[in-house]
Amino acid sequence: MINRMQWQWALLGISAVYLVAEFAFNVRLVDNATTTNEQVILSLEFWGRAIAATGCVVILLRFLSFDFIKAKLPLCGALLLAAWVAVFFAQKLLIDWYVNSSSDIQKVDAWHITLFKRGLDNGAIQLEGLDTSSGVQARDKTLLSLLGLIGFSRPEYVQLLKTRSEEIAVSIADNQAVDDAAPLYDGFLRIREELEGKYQEGLKVQKLARDYPPVLQRELQQFFTERRRCNSEAKPYVERCFDGMDAEYEKRINQAVGTFIEWKEFCTPSSASTTYQMRAGQLQAVQSDHLDCDSISAERIEKVLLQALGIKYRFDSWSQFSRLPQVQGVMQEKLEVSASVDLDMTKASFLNEVVTPKYRKRVLEERDRWLSLDIDEEQGRQAVRAVVVHPIALAFSLFFGLLNAVGLISGIGRLAFNPAFGHSLTAAFTGGILVVPFVYSGEDYGFNQYLEAVNIEEFGYVVRWVMTVEPWIYRLFGGLI
Repeated sequence: MINRMQWQWALLGISAVYLVAEFAFNVRLVDNATTTNEQVILSLEFWGRAIAATGCVVILLRFLSFDFIKAKLPLCGALLLAAWVAVFFAQKLLIDWYVNSSSDIQKVDAWHITLFKRGLDNGAIQLEGLDTSSGVQARDKTLLSLLGLIGFSRPEYVQLLKTRSEEIAVSIADNQAVDDAAPLYDGFLRIREELEGKYQEGLKVQKLARDYPPVLQRELQQFFTERRRCNSEAKPYVERCFDGMDAEYEKRINQAVGTFIEWKEFCTPSSASTTYQMRAGQLQAVQSDHLDCDSISAERIEKVLLQALGIKYRFDSWSQFSRLPQVQGVMQEKLEVSASVDLDMTKASFLNEVVTPKYRKRVLEERDRWLSLDIDEEQGRQAVRAVVVHPIALAFSLFFGLLNAVGLISGIGRLAFNPAFGHSLTAAFTGGILVVPFVYSGEDYGFNQYLEAVNIEEFGYVVRWVMTVEPWIYRLFGGLI
C-alpha cells in the first residue's frame, strides 16, 4: 500500500507529466496563432479543453489530503471527475457563447480578422516591427493570438481591416498563387501532353479522311451493287445474303477506319414517296423515306469519316488545334477558368494569366459574399470560432499551467525542507505571477506601439498579464518541447 511520502513523490511526477503536456500544447497554440484552418482550430479547441481540465484535477489533488483520499477514494474519484467535466465543458460553453451570441456585424468583423491572419500566415501582409517568422518572436505571436479578443472588445481595430480588405484579399491571392504555381503548372503540362497525343491522332485521322475516300468510294459502289443483287436470290435466301454482305462490310470498315460506321451514313436521304394501301376497306396514303446510295461523292465520304472519328473542326497545325472550342473547353474545365488558354504558356505566363486571376477572383468573390452577408450560419460561426479559440485556450493554458508549476515548485520545497517552506514558496511565486504585469514596464513588448491593450476595459489586466507572461513561457519551453 502506498504511504504518504510515496504519494507526495507520485503527485510531483503527475504534475511534471501534466506540465510537459500543457507547455507543449501552449507552444503549439502560439505557433498556430495565425492559422484559420478549421481542422487545426477544432483540434486546438479540443486539446485545450482536455488539458485545462486535467490541470484543474491536478490542482485539486494537492488540496485533498492523503488520509482523506485514502478514506474516501470513491468520493474523491467522483469529485475529480466532476471537476474535469466541469472545466472541459465550461471552456466549451464560453467559446460557444461567443460564437452563438455574435451578431452579423461581429461575424463580418471576425472574418476580417481571419483575413488579416491569413495574410500574415502566408506572408502577404508585412507589419513593420512585427515578426512572426522566427521562433524567438514570442511577443508578436502572443499578440496575434489575442487578436480575436481584441477585435470583439474594440471593433475600431477592425475598421482599418475593412477599408483595406480588398487590398489584403488580393495580396493573399497573389501570394497563394505564387506558392501553388509550380504544382499547378506541372498539372497543366500533363494536360497539354494528353492533348498533344490527341493532336497527333487527329492529324492521322484527317490524313485518313483525305486519302481513303476514293478507295472507299469504289468499295461502297461495289458493296451496294452486290447488295442489290441479293434481291435476285430466292426468297428464303435474301435475308441471308443481306446479312452476309453487311458482315463483310463491317469487317472491312473496322479494319480500314478503326471504328464501325453504318453504311446508311454514307447515303443521302431522297425525297419521300407516296404509295396507297388498302386498309380497312379504304385506300390510305403511306409515305416512305428512301436513301440514295448511288453516286456517293468523295466529299460526302470524307465528311462522314471525320464525324465518325470525332473530328468536328479541321486543323492543320498545333496553333489551329489549340484554338479549337473542344480543346479550350477541356483546358478551361480542368483549370477551372473561363478565359481562353494558350497551350504554349511558360511558367511565368501561366502564373500571370491563369493562376493569379483565378485566385483573385475566388478570394474577391468570398469577400463580396461576406460584405453582403451572403453566407450560411455555419460559415459565420466558424469565422467567430477561428478568432476566439486562441485567446480563450491561451488564457486557460496559462492559468492552470502556472498554478501547477507553482504547485510543483512548492511540493519540491516541502519534500526538500519542510511544509512551511513549501507554503512560503507557493505564496511568493503566486504573488509574483499576479503582480508581474504591474512591476514589469513592458517596454520590450510595445503595448503603446501596437494595440494599447491596457485600455481595453473588460480585459485590460488579462491582456497585459498574458502579453507579459506568455512570451517568457514560450522562450523557456519553445526550444525544448
